[in-house]
Amino acid sequence: MRTKVLTFFASLTIASMIAATSFAQPPMTGRSESKGVGEWLAPLNPITWTMPKMPWAGEPARIKKKSPSTMSKVNQSAKEGWSKTKRALDPTRMFKSDNKPQTPTKPMSNQNENGFFSGLFKPREEPKEIRTVNDFLNQPQLK
Repeated sequence: MRTKVLTFFASLTIASMIAATSFAQPPMTGRSESKGVGEWLAPLNPITWTMPKMPWAGEPARIKKKSPSTMSKVNQSAKEGWSKTKRALDPTRMFKSDNKPQTPTKPMSNQNENGFFSGLFKPREEPKEIRTVNDFLNQPQLK
């Protein structure tokens, strides 16, 4: 069995050498329509072989960042809500931030301007009367 296989490969090698030399033709300027013997034997020539490209040898795949999951969004919104609640209930905000000692002659209404409830409620602004198109366009816009 072994001798038959070796004989087959030896005869194949000899036949390819003979075919490559016996069918040699002069160089052609254009491409011929029929494939010559040299073209179909070219892949069998070890000189034309190249090393295969390994899949890990190329450029690594681009890393795609995942969008935040639903649970992380819920956790983040809960943290933001808690920090806003702590800020609203912070007792240090009830006092003015300046270091001047307060005199008892000031009325109580001025003390609460920067106090606790001023952060919760905004003063109501009276709407301006709109008479022209430019007055309408000059209004502050929502962001």
